[in-house]
Amino acid sequence: MSDQTSVCELLNTFYVNIAKNIGIDSSTSNCENHPSIVKIENQMERLPDFNSNINFKHVTPSTVEKLLKESNPKKATGCDNIPPPKKKILKCAASSIFRPLTTIINKIIDTNKFPSKLKRAQVAPIFKKDDHFIMKNYRPVSILNSTSKIFENILNKQLLDHFSNIFHDFLSAFRPGYGCQTTLLRLVEDWKAALDNNKYVAAILMDLSKAFDCLPHDLLALKLRAYRLSGEACSLVFNYLTERQQMV
Repeated sequence: MSDQTSVCELLNTFYVNIAKNIGIDSSTSNCENHPSIVKIENQMERLPDFNSNINFKHVTPSTVEKLLKESNPKKATGCDNIPPPKKKILKCAASSIFRPLTTIINKIIDTNKFPSKLKRAQVAPIFKKDDHFIMKNYRPVSILNSTSKIFENILNKQLLDHFSNIFHDFLSAFRPGYGCQTTLLRLVEDWKAALDNNKYVAAILMDLSKAFDCLPHDLLALKLRAYRLSGEACSLVFNYLTERQQMV
């Protein structure tokens, strides 16, 4: 197949259905009684400071202006058709657009509805390895709308603040100041201490196939609810995740 449109349509169909028949978990049919939900509830009961439900807070104009000025103009072009050279416009116009953008973001938080036009993503197939003519050898990367990233950064910061005292100290993924290095340093020190005390050292490594593609959104929303996010906050996250569109 050499026609570019046909190739794009084929890849798009492949990515939409990539996790359709994997990761099926019958236990998610009754998410409210899922073992992970029960475990989170038990964990939160031991944290007396987290009795109240947490709502997403309104953002200040100064925060939006700062995020606009810190936006990366080198990011790839998405569905908004703003190429990298023109992304500098967002930074240059920050002082003029930050107030109306603040109003829009706070309206989204109030209504718990994420605009449908910001739910569109352009998927870029990134070649990984082996045969160039096999679709599964291309990793899909979603390029999102430039302005939606501002909103996502705001929610991400508020969620991180909420979870900072809940996450275990050894959890290193997707946390500022943490990474593979922190995990490896801790493991090396643990292994050295074990060997110095004539103990055995063992490690269990696990990689879940298409882990993010198989994530049940219903279960995710209920987990956030168990972690004391309000019903309104969970509705906003669920609305952000659902009814999305993509193209290749």
